[in-house]
Amino acid sequence: MSEKLRLTIAQAEEYTRLPRRVIKLAVNRGELRAFRPSGPKGHLYFEEADLAEWVAAADTFAQKAGA
Repeated sequence: MSEKLRLTIAQAEEYTRLPRRVIKLAVNRGELRAFRPSGPKGHLYFEEADLAEWVAAADTFAQKAGA
């Protein structure tokens, strides 16, 4: 069984090339799934697959909007 790679908010910034505030906004809006293993005030962690899916969806939306 393979483990899913979990990224910190800083790693998510690098992965997506987006600022922390944009990533947190997406989490607050329910657009991007995040984990807080230590409770509601804990650090955010992301699965790489969730980030990739969110970025792809945003790119698709931007392409449609620009068409």
